[in-house]
Amino acid sequence: MPPARTPDKGLPPWGKGPKPPEFDDWKRGDPLPEDWDPSDRVAIPRPVDPTPVEDGDTTPALNDFKTLASYLSSIGLGELFTMTGDTPGGWLWEQVKNGVTSADQLLIELQETDVFKQRFPLIAQQQAENAAGNITSVYTPEEILQYERTITNVFKRSGLPEWFYDDPVTDIQGLMQEGISPESIVERIEDAYDYVQNAPIEVRQAFNDFYGIKDGEAALATYILDPEKTIQSLTRARRTAYAAGMGRRQNISLSESQAQQIAELPMSESGIVEGLQDVSQMAGLYRESVGESQDLTAEETGVGSVLLGNAQATEALERRRIARSAVTSSGQGGAALTQQGVVGLG
Repeated sequence: MPPARTPDKGLPPWGKGPKPPEFDDWKRGDPLPEDWDPSDRVAIPRPVDPTPVEDGDTTPALNDFKTLASYLSSIGLGELFTMTGDTPGGWLWEQVKNGVTSADQLLIELQETDVFKQRFPLIAQQQAENAAGNITSVYTPEEILQYERTITNVFKRSGLPEWFYDDPVTDIQGLMQEGISPESIVERIEDAYDYVQNAPIEVRQAFNDFYGIKDGEAALATYILDPEKTIQSLTRARRTAYAAGMGRRQNISLSESQAQQIAELPMSESGIVEGLQDVSQMAGLYRESVGESQDLTAEETGVGSVLLGNAQATEALERRRIARSAVTSSGQGGAALTQQGVVGLG
């Protein structure tokens, strides 16, 4: 019988055979022996059970077969066995006849099949790392399936379209490979996806304009779940879109850089809205009247003064207020200062 091993640790450097003498004192995680040639691992044969099961003596083997068939079904690989009445068959039956009696033993053989590699490519990748000497833990099929179930439920609760996660190998195992925990995915969706999805139309449009999300909710979710983006960058992105969207409601057209400056202020969303409203209420000051030549705008001057604390912008607005007050108080021509600028000048 082959030596038992813990399935979630991957194959040892020497492969499936007995431990070579140079590894007698080696423990997992230790550096590999300097005189060990990695090509040796393929030359060491695996022990074979000297007493394979004969076709005519199947009662004990049939019990093992049924147990292992249940295991295969639990990890979604039922195609590797057949059961017609009481007659076992398929790949699994061949393994049982060759002496495989436990799930640990079966997993060693299972990992060599194309069916397993296609369903659990992450395990194959981790094993390749181990074979190359980069010792790392290897997920079990059960751990991967549990991750897939958890993430699928998160996606369903968030209202993502089903086709976004209907292929777990392509859609979900990549997230696991990147080391994104289910908790992190929940945080990403709650912090950015749900926020933008349910935001006012102006905010969502600004998010689309700034970050190139042109293909609906799945594209938005792909952006949010990108492992290269941190929670902090996603929070900044949604606040940037919020500032720009709320600006559009006040007829203030902020650029992405301007909106991001506002997003990074230690200010609540309600504070951002109040500031933008103050900027909008000074619309009359931005419009040039007779005799005025300085170009003032809500986006540069108003936002700079009210929200960003720009001293030059504040000074420019104050000079215009003073100039218009002087015109109003002089009484020449009955001029008056309104939100639309100086009016009544003939």
